[in-house]
Amino acid sequence: MAIEESAAAVKDACLNISGIDNIELIQSKTEDVINQFEGQMDALILDPSRSGAHPSVLATICQNPPRNLVYVACDPSSLARDLKILLAGPFELSSVIPVDMFPQTYHVETVVLITKKK
Repeated sequence: MAIEESAAAVKDACLNISGIDNIELIQSKTEDVINQFEGQMDALILDPSRSGAHPSVLATICQNPPRNLVYVACDPSSLARDLKILLAGPFELSSVIPVDMFPQTYHVETVVLITKKK
């Protein structure tokens, strides 16, 4: 399942996954539909806006934690706030990789691997 708010991004994704039939694309805000997912997730990629993940999304993820969670962040303070919630719950930090996609600016993307505590 892929959830994306942007209609243009969903349209592009449909073109990119042509021929792959085990992906369901949903155009919506994540906080409006993530609680409808049932079953154990092996992995989840969360790439929120600069403001970070919606509190209800974090709560749902903590209630039904995937084995692996990849969090892609474009704002260090939002990442720190959201990691505090996730790590206080059922997750532990595995790795943090900063990616400088905008040289000579203060912007940095961060890719974080978080795993379910054993």
